[in-house]
Order: sequence, then structure tokens, then C-alpha cells
Amino acid sequence: MAVSDDLYQLISSLSMSEKRYLRIFSTRHVKGEKNIYLQLFDTIIALREPDDDAVKAALEDSDIRQKLNKHKHYLYNLILRSLNAYHADHSGEARFRETMRSVEILYQRGLFDQSRKVLRKARRMAEELQRIPELLAVSDWEQNLLSKSSQYGRMAELVERDEVLVDELRHEKQAKLLVFRMYDRLLQFGAAPDTQDLAELKRMMDDPVISLHTNQRFHVRYLISMANIVCANAMDDKDSFLHHCDETVRIFEENPVFITERPNLFVSALLNQCKANLQCDRLDEVSRVLDRIRAFQSASEVRMQKHTIANIVYETTHIDLLCSLKQSDLKKADRIIRESEADLERYLPTVTRSLALSLRFDAAYAYFLLGMTDRCLVWLNRLLNDQEYHIRMQLHAVARLFSMVVHLQLGNDSLVEYTARSIKLELRKWDFAKATASALVRFFSVYTQADEPAKQRRLTEALMSDLTQIRNEGTERDVYNLFDFSMWAESLLEQKPMVALIGKDKSVP
Repeated sequence: MAVSDDLYQLISSLSMSEKRYLRIFSTRHVKGEKNIYLQLFDTIIALREPDDDAVKAALEDSDIRQKLNKHKHYLYNLILRSLNAYHADHSGEARFRETMRSVEILYQRGLFDQSRKVLRKARRMAEELQRIPELLAVSDWEQNLLSKSSQYGRMAELVERDEVLVDELRHEKQAKLLVFRMYDRLLQFGAAPDTQDLAELKRMMDDPVISLHTNQRFHVRYLISMANIVCANAMDDKDSFLHHCDETVRIFEENPVFITERPNLFVSALLNQCKANLQCDRLDEVSRVLDRIRAFQSASEVRMQKHTIANIVYETTHIDLLCSLKQSDLKKADRIIRESEADLERYLPTVTRSLALSLRFDAAYAYFLLGMTDRCLVWLNRLLNDQEYHIRMQLHAVARLFSMVVHLQLGNDSLVEYTARSIKLELRKWDFAKATASALVRFFSVYTQADEPAKQRRLTEALMSDLTQIRNEGTERDVYNLFDFSMWAESLLEQKPMVALIGKDKSVP
């Protein structure tokens, strides 16, 4: 990525308070009456889509234009220095590094007693952070200070204590190595691990190296707990998934310093807990945890990055929407979408793209069930037209199939036929939903041409038969968790809205 692109993205990521702090920081650290870096900064902020040509055209100062690359480079580093200073008091690790720097400065000046006092504070901070490298760094300085009074016996004791820490660190590295190998294998398994894959995964999970009982420090316990969550999800074990999600939240609650030190990870743990309760139909518990997330986000003492807040907005809205679908409360689903639409648009530039795509699909699905096909198509097109759709290729594939259903109900036969032909040409490249897509393409290619109701009925019956056989085959199961095409075919056959069939004997996916 070009340096200028890096600068523009960095500026775009800044919160309002970070921008204000940069202005203060810049006046203190940039010499001269004319602060050209603030001028450049303000110019970039004023542009909707900044690039080098637009910046040069907007700049009044010809000197800045002539040396734009040099000034951009300086501004980029100035912003990083400002962010370091701004967040120094809100990160335990940053405070630890600053304290250790003070230890070194006092030591170099020969103020050994003062250095020891500050070092004792650093040790308490390192113990609170539960980080072995930091504890070892403190021990090195303790030995340096002991050497000034020839206390070699105490120095030997510290080295012996360090050996215990080094052994613990080695064990932590082994646990991380196994967890990362587990993640790598999960990626290789794909969407539908077979019996042999699951047996291999079980062997890795049972390795004593990643037992929570043999790992006591927060960072490794959190990593192992997350690995258990991922594995339980891969095994489709809902009870185990919920247990490990609850366990991850407990790990934070037992180490409250990390709730504020790692707020994004804590929120992620709560969101996973929401999703697990949603899978287990514990909807009251979902609402309780959602309230906790929103209260935590608004807490004044918690400082979260813009992208974390964006993800919270999208995730909580999506979970609320899925709860309403689980309850078949479609009016509530409509209200949730409409009330959150402005915030969703506001946070779209910084949200994790896969979250935006998932929410758009389920919003479209909710409006389809409501019979509001125009609104359904608005949300579906937002997904299909997104330039980052490749992030969720499987979801995009199902959305294209879904779009044929919507356009058929709107009477847009030409669009149905065009989409069917387009998918047919691409099918050989698909590695997901291929059987379902083939059946639907065959159906849509001839259904719009069938003038007689009896012929349309025969075609729909044949489609239902095909989809009933397909829906439980391998990765095809995942298709019907997103949109139940066999139920839609049944609704078409019975000339009833799909929501009527869901209310009869089935739940919303």
C-alpha cells in the first residue's frame, strides 16, 4: 500500500477526541509559528475521498504542495507519536514501558535507591499484567541494582526464580503452538469436517498442554478457551459451545484488570456468549448479555477504538434481529432494522466487512418473510453490490440464488432468466451450494417460460423433490441454514407465504 493511502486510512480511523489531542500535541511538538502539518491534516479531513491530486488541489500553500510526500511522511509519524502519548495512560503495557524507562534513567544517573523504588512499582504492574517477559525484564534490572551492592546471593536467588518463569514461558509457547496448529487444521477441514477430521481435532483438544488446569495466566487461558469455542463450533456441539463461551467470560471476570485493558476482547467474549445462548434458544439470557454489552460500551471509564464500537453496533443489532426472527416477531425485526439504519450507515466504513454482509443478508431475509419484497431487494442489493463480497463468497452465492426467488415474486422474469444463465456459466467454479444452485438454475430457466399452471406445478414438485434430497448433503446443509429453498418451493407449491409454513411446524433459520 502506498504511504499516502496509509496516511489517509490512519486519519480516517481517528476518533474526535484523538483529533483534538493531535492538535494540542502538534502545537507543543512542532516548531515555528506556521504549523504546516495541521494545515495538511485539516485539508485531508475536509476531503470526502482524499488522494494526492485532491490534496494538492485543495492546498493553498505552494510549499506544501511541492514537498507533499515529505510532509505526509512527517505527519504520519506525528500522528503515531500523538496516539502513543494519548493512549499511554489507558494501557497497562504502555504504563509499564514508561515506568521501566524511568528505572533506566534513574539508574544511569546513579540514583540507585530511587531506581529501586520505581522498579518495585514496575514489578507490581508486571504481576498484574501476568506477562512473563515483563517479569523477566524486571528481574534483569533487579539484578543490575543488586550488583551495585555486591549482593550476589540475592542475584542467584533471582536467577533461580527466573528459571521457573522460563519453564512456564516454554509451556505457554507449547500451548500456543498447539492452538495455532489446531486453527490451521480447522482451516484445512473446510466447512464440513468429516469423521476423521473431527477425531484428529478431538485428539488435539485432549492434549494436556492446552488444559486450562495446567495454565493459570490470563493470556494463555483466554487463548485456550477461544480454541475450545472454535472447536466446539466446528463439531456443532451447542452445549459445549455455550459452556466455553461462558468460561471465557468468567476468565475475564476473574481477572478484571483485563476487562479495561482488553475491552475489545471482553466485548468479543460477551458477543460469543450471546450467540451461544441464541443457538440454545435461551433468548432471555441473550437480552441480558446484550444489555451488559451496551452498558459496557457507554461506560465513561472504558476507552474503545472506533472499529470496536462499529462492530458492537453491527453485532448487537444483528443478534437482536436474529432473536426477533427466532421468536417469529417480524414487526420487531422491521423496527430493529429501521431504528438502527442510521447507525449502521455511520459505522459502515470501519466495521469488519463480514459483519456488514451477514447483517444485510438477514435484513433482506426478514423483509422477505414480511412480504416487503422492495425492502428485501434493497438490502439484498447492498450485499450483492458490495465490492468486498469476496470476503463471504458462500454468503454471496446464496444471496444470488435468493435474488432469483425475490425477482420471481416481483414478476421480474427477465432478471430471473439473466441471473440463472449467469450462475449456470459459473457453476463449474463453485465449491459451495453447487447441487442446490444447479437444481434452482434448472428450475428458474424453464419456470418463467411455463404458461400453464399445471406445468408450473409439476416443475415446482420436481424442484421440491430435488431439494429434499440435496439439503442434508455435506456443505449443502449450510445453504439451508441461510435460506431454506426447499421450504420456499413448498410455499410456491401451496401458494402460501413462506412465513406461514415457518409458523406451522418449523423455526426460522
